Amino acid sequence: MQSRSVLKELQPIAWDINEIPNFISKVYCPKLPDQWKDIINHLIQINREKDFVPTRSLQAALLAGAPEIIDFNYYAFKNNTTYWLISDQNFHTIDVNNLVSLIRQWIYFEFPGKQAHAFAQRLNTNGIKWEAVDVRTLPESMLKRILPQLIVRELIRREYRDPQNGRLFQIVPPLNTRQAAEIVSWEPSRMPENPDFSAHSYKLTFSVGRMLGKSSLQLFVDLGLRRWVGEPLLTDTVNHLPWKINQSVYLARQSISWLSDLPQESTFIQLQLRKESKDFVRWENRIPEFLNRINSADQNKIPDIKELLVNPQKFQPDVLIVYDQRMGISHPVGSGVTANDRKDFFESLNNALYSIFNFSPSSKWIRQRTLRQQKLLTDSKQPINQKAVIEIWSNDADRWEELIKEEINDDQNKDKLQIVKREPHPITNLLDFDPEDPNQQLKNAIQYRIDTISKLFEKPKNRTGILIEMPNYNKMFVRTKDANRDPKSSVRYGLAITGRLTQFITPEYAEPKSYEERIKMAINDLLRRQMQWKRNTLYTGYKKTSLPKQLDLLAFWVINKRRKRGNLTIPLVGYAPSNDTQIKVCLPGENGNEWQYYSEALLKITQIQTNFDGEGIHEFFKQAIEELDIKNPALLLLDERNLRKYWPKLNNEELIFDDQNYKIYDDFLHHSELRIVKLRFSEEKPLSIPIASPTREVSKYQGLFAPENGPDNVFYSFQEKPVTAEKIKTGLRHRDAMHKHYWNSVTAEIILLNLKKGDNPAEWAFVVHSLRKSSEHIDSATRLPEPLYSLKCMEEYVIPEELL
Repeated sequence: MQSRSVLKELQPIAWDINEIPNFISKVYCPKLPDQWKDIINHLIQINREKDFVPTRSLQAALLAGAPEIIDFNYYAFKNNTTYWLISDQNFHTIDVNNLVSLIRQWIYFEFPGKQAHAFAQRLNTNGIKWEAVDVRTLPESMLKRILPQLIVRELIRREYRDPQNGRLFQIVPPLNTRQAAEIVSWEPSRMPENPDFSAHSYKLTFSVGRMLGKSSLQLFVDLGLRRWVGEPLLTDTVNHLPWKINQSVYLARQSISWLSDLPQESTFIQLQLRKESKDFVRWENRIPEFLNRINSADQNKIPDIKELLVNPQKFQPDVLIVYDQRMGISHPVGSGVTANDRKDFFESLNNALYSIFNFSPSSKWIRQRTLRQQKLLTDSKQPINQKAVIEIWSNDADRWEELIKEEINDDQNKDKLQIVKREPHPITNLLDFDPEDPNQQLKNAIQYRIDTISKLFEKPKNRTGILIEMPNYNKMFVRTKDANRDPKSSVRYGLAITGRLTQFITPEYAEPKSYEERIKMAINDLLRRQMQWKRNTLYTGYKKTSLPKQLDLLAFWVINKRRKRGNLTIPLVGYAPSNDTQIKVCLPGENGNEWQYYSEALLKITQIQTNFDGEGIHEFFKQAIEELDIKNPALLLLDERNLRKYWPKLNNEELIFDDQNYKIYDDFLHHSELRIVKLRFSEEKPLSIPIASPTREVSKYQGLFAPENGPDNVFYSFQEKPVTAEKIKTGLRHRDAMHKHYWNSVTAEIILLNLKKGDNPAEWAFVVHSLRKSSEHIDSATRLPEPLYSLKCMEEYVIPEELL
């Protein structure tokens, strides 16, 4: 019997767009004069140092200079596209003389030289004529970019307010036209007990997508927090900005904007700071230089970087630096929002979206019944034939050894595991190089550490894993260049070359919270997932269902690392047969595909440096399926985000509805026993699936849900709350305890494809939901179900990116 606290239904924060209202159906586009296109393209011939027209920087300048501009086609200068800008209904406020002036300034910065400046002077307003375009006639890909911007502008114009604090919202123009539409509450809220350093705002992100089986588009809205920096980021001794990370700065407009003739009091400019060294921070894309030259009015001046970093409070609320955990300074306001915050905002937005646009909320999601497994996932009682060795490199080795023995707890097999205790090895020390000159020296330091390990350690006779005590240097040195000296990747890679698997544990003195839990998780991850020692069977069957008694599990994954000096693309196939507790992995080899047990595959992948293209990846998957010669019922798991670049047929729009069933049309997947699962997640930006709101006040929600009026092969899985997350009282909202950190569940969309006659989709979806809780090293659910999760973890063992 379900407890009263269990939610029977959830409300997706999504609305069906059955019709676009007339008052937001028009956008305005100026035709690109031929003279402009010729001038821009001729700039390449003037300056041979640039082999392309850097129109992305022009796009950034225009989007910052004019909030009325909602789309920019940077391909317009290369092809015969007529329209290059798209504006909302306030197009008439854009001063074309200012527009020409901004583009001239862009040419001066990007193409220095007299000849380029002469071309810039030839730009004029002749031939610029705005034309109305009905958005309902645009391609869907363009409509998905433009419509969210039009919706938020109308909400701002109608003075939509934060339902909890009553604050108005301001638009945050995107840095590029591929981002979703964002609005934030302004002025910021503050903690009464700490008003100086606690500025924060609610953030709403709007995107448009299409759920499977829906005839109309849907509007998705995500709720989050923007925390603003209050403490000094720059002192005499330290610069707290993250190293070489673009840091957003929001500049509120309260006067005439750069390209417009009217006040823009509901819009931010989004700028970005970038720290190149302790003493050098610059504005990214030089946008402030563009804007300050175009309009020299004092009230529009962008603050001096040093003054802003030394005293961020001085410029609030008009200039707000987005807080980032990588800054190395704490923020008194906790991260995340509660389930009840989502409920409040859904109800408020639902009233506004229905009354203004006549948008209806999407169908509720209904909880699915819980299935009972044939047997519990307990340790296999079969004797272990292969011996294994666990080494402990720690000053707390005795305690770790006791926890290992507790986790084994099996008299029949305990003699098969040898435990060796050592003190921390010098190879775990920080990399030795000068961080002031990091590029080549970092590469050399990593290679030297790997070579040192190879000389010190011979290949072990038995399967060997090492638990290593090591501080979290990335966290410790997050605000300094010393973060590059973290030896973890080089130690892991070097030991793997010698035939040893590794797991790292932060020492108790550095992170006392949940220390013993972290040790247990590390032990299980090393022993069970990596070394595949005494694993459980992933699928055991379910009582009183139509599911098969035996089920083979498969997964496709692509490891993709991109560096300026080289690329690494490795396709993988995971296979968990129903009669084996170990996962097998198919990897690309010199003479074709190679199948290895997971623990051996982790060591083998250190030797692989392939760079497959889409066609090669597709052929690799095809050959792997053919080699398996599947005879049992089988389930193939696919992560759309990971694969869609190489496999466009995974997109919802490419799926075929045939014989009352959605299918992927690929010949090698038309196996009589093969079902397919396609996964998507709400953490992807912009949203491609909705997040969820509870329908009544709760502290958390989890389980498997299905749309009330949706296709019968679509389900939504919500993971369990981790034991390390803070406990939340029912009914609590962020404003009630601003200092707390709130854990937000990720929506996992499960789409079942290629089902067979007689299959019950809900039962197959529950299998996938359960596989999210099948990882050996953690009690709560993982983002990816097994064996996908294990394949993704193999990325830890590929060659360090710096050596590509």
